[in-house]
Formats: sequence, C-alpha cells, structure tokens
Amino acid sequence: MAATSRKTTAARKPSAADPRPAGQVRAPRLALALQGSFGHIDYAAGLLDAFRAHNRRVHDQPAAAGAKPLDIATASGCVEMLTPLWLYLADQKGDRSLRAAVLDGDKHLAPWAQQRIAPPVVRRDAWHGYLSGLMDAQSRFAEAGMKMFAHAPGTAAAAELNAAWQNIAMFGSGLPGQIAFNPFFTAGKEAALGALCAGETGPTVFTNATRARDFQEIYLYSGAAPDAEQQRALTGKRQQRQALRMTPEYFFASGARPPYIAPMPVTVDGQTEHWMEGAMRCNPPLVPLIDMDATHILLIRFFSKDVRDEPNNHAELNERFLDAIFSIPLQKELESIELNNHIARCMEQVPVDAPLAESLRKRREITILDPADSNNPAASPAYIEFLSEELTALSHYDGQSPARRARMFDRGFQIGQQLISDLQGQLP
Repeated sequence: MAATSRKTTAARKPSAADPRPAGQVRAPRLALALQGSFGHIDYAAGLLDAFRAHNRRVHDQPAAAGAKPLDIATASGCVEMLTPLWLYLADQKGDRSLRAAVLDGDKHLAPWAQQRIAPPVVRRDAWHGYLSGLMDAQSRFAEAGMKMFAHAPGTAAAAELNAAWQNIAMFGSGLPGQIAFNPFFTAGKEAALGALCAGETGPTVFTNATRARDFQEIYLYSGAAPDAEQQRALTGKRQQRQALRMTPEYFFASGARPPYIAPMPVTVDGQTEHWMEGAMRCNPPLVPLIDMDATHILLIRFFSKDVRDEPNNHAELNERFLDAIFSIPLQKELESIELNNHIARCMEQVPVDAPLAESLRKRREITILDPADSNNPAASPAYIEFLSEELTALSHYDGQSPARRARMFDRGFQIGQQLISDLQGQLP
C-alpha cells in the first residue's frame, strides 16, 4: 500500500511585502482529477451529475447562501474516466442530467455491443493462462463443495468453500475482452469517439499511456490545445515527454493492461510504438494539470486510501493488487507536489537579487483537495466511509450488470451532493 501522505496545506496568498511582481500572482484555476477504473464509471458519472446540478443552482440563484460552483478549467483521468469527464465538461452547469446519456446511450445497440470500448488485442498466452487458472479455480470450488456436503459442515470446510468461490469471482472479474475491450465495437461508436477526440473547444482533458519499450509516460489530451508555454512545460526542457492529441487509436492503446491485453501498436510521427495502460504510471496523471496552470486540484479517488487487513484469499489479494498499482504511483506524484510546495514556500523568503535559477523562482504552491485523505483539509468523512465500506475488488466489477448500473449512478449522485457540502469551505 502507498505510504500515508503528509497533510497538504492550502496555498497562501502573497503578503503585502511579497517582492514578486503583481503579474506573477495567478488567478485561481481549479482542476479535476478522477482516479478509477471500469467499474467506477457510473459512480463517477453520478458524482459529476451532482456537480452539474449544483452549478446549475448556483447559476440560477447566485445569492443562494454564498455557495461556490465547481468551475473546472482542466481535468485528467484514466481512459475509463474520460466518458464521465467529457459528458460533464461539455456543459458544467447544464439543465440536463447525465443519467440518460450514461445509462441509455447504448440501448439501441445489441446487448453484446453495449458498454464496451474497443476490439481486443490479446496475446494467446494470456488467454491460455487465464483459462487454465479459471478451470483450476472451478475444480477447486467443486472439490470444496463435495467436502462440504460429504462431511458434516464445519468452520474449516465453509472457509475453504468461501475462499474457492472468491477465487472464481476474482478470475471472472479479469475476463479479457469482457470488461473494456469488445469485438463488437460498432462503427457508429468509433465515429462518435473520433469526434470527441478531435474537438478543440472546452477544457483540456488529459489521460496517459505507457510506452512498452521504456515505460515512458505519454500525455494524451482532448479539448482546447495547450498554448506554446504550456506545451513546453508538458514536454519538458529536453522534450523527453510527449503530449499528443488524443485519437481513437491512442484511446484504445492507453487502456491495454497486461497481462490480459497485449501492448497495442500505434503510429507516432510515422514510427510504430507499442503502448500499454497509462494508469500504471499514474491514475490519474496530475503533472499535466499543473503544466496547464492549475492552482488547485480536486482529486476524486475510487480506490480506498485506508490501510486494509491482510488478504486471506485471491479476491482480497486482487483488491490489494488494484490498490497498489493505482495508488502507489499517485502517492509518489503527490509527494513530488508537496516537495514543489516546500520549495515554493522557501522561495518567498529568498531575496529578489539572490543568484537563483528562474525556474526555482517560478515555483508556486499547488493546493490538493483530496476528500479521501483524512489528513487533507478537504477530507470528507462520508466519502472516506463510502470508499472503505462500499467499494471492494468485487464491487469494482458491478458495472457489468445493467440493473446495478442505475443504482451505482444514483449512489454516485448522492455522495456527490455530500462532497459539494464538505468542499465549500476549501474551493477557490
């Protein structure tokens, strides 16, 4: 599990004695970062729909108890989180709920073509290993069931049967092609995706991919293109990083999670590269939001930050695995931001004529609003309880059930309303 983060302090306004030119004091810019995966899409959409409804009320009733809107300037998320982000950012104070677009948008399609992202590119050895493991889990479940019925039921036999069942559930949850990659992806859906990627208006939305040969993180964006200065910040001084406009080809490749989905070939500047899921580098990426001049980042997690008990079966082990791969890189990025904030605070005390690199003087504090972190000023006890009590490795895959999806959306809306209330004192 990721180490516990230190308390992230709110950004302070420069004092009257601040030697920096007035032009360097930035206006607040709020960014939104969504951490999650496939099973969290409907929760996230419901939560963002609560944000939309709140923004609409503030717009229609500006004097409503001094409520602050959530005006998002830029955003990021893993590839699965792009759908709710795109829907919300298309009209942040719209009068139409996101519910129909999220839950009913695919109903005109055959069931096997609904709620999926792309054609599969799966290695044969991955399929072989997966099917072998699934058959072994089923065999163990059958043996445990026979023991349970052949002998007097006891605590040990019940525990063995329960562990065997959770083992099957774990393998079922990882079915290659079932969760995110679908051979029945339709031309109409691909065309709609292409239009979303090509759109050059609205807030810039980022996701990331991982280049297989060297594990380099690649930033992918849709919406308004970064300006020249932002592009330089995104790529770095030596242009070691890439920041590319999203395309359907890049979209598919950024979700290729080994070992189930093999790295996907993409074309970059006429050359073929192989990409894997970007969430392995950071879910969600925060650095591009800073490069886009965000002063505050609202981080919405769908993986619990709490320390869990030791796992005692494969399902709980899978849950710990998901926590690790999606939370540890994020924690490292948060620690880097805290280091940046420390340097920025130190720069306030350095004389203006001191011989320092300009890049150090330009450092500014970034405020992280993290409702899932009990040490953060924006901590939300209700949200922390929601993550630790309701979201588990198995509930993560409830999005495969149409009946369950509506309940997930409604629960997301409910928890979003609570978040809005808890965040009001921390929003810029």
